[in-house]
Amino acid sequence: MIAAAIGNSHLAMRAFCMLNDLDRIFVNREFVYPEALPKAKYHRNDDQIEFYNAFFSAFEQSVPMSQELVDHARIEARTHGLSAIDACHVSATKISDAE
Repeated sequence: MIAAAIGNSHLAMRAFCMLNDLDRIFVNREFVYPEALPKAKYHRNDDQIEFYNAFFSAFEQSVPMSQELVDHARIEARTHGLSAIDACHVSATKISDAE
């Protein structure tokens, strides 16, 4: 999502292809919004703000922050050497049964 919002690189084009795949359903995590949108707003990147707002409005499922998610993230972080936020992303994906 961030790669698609930021630029015209090869990575951004690959990200756009994934985001436009009609066979994909995107799952929101409460901590994705504060990870992306405030920085774009602070720097007044209107194109990024518009992109993020459209992206966040399209979620079909949301995984809220919960004790279950935190407990699962601790295990993921310890097992795989992940940062806290990356472990939360992995855990939210597993909790939602996303691929």
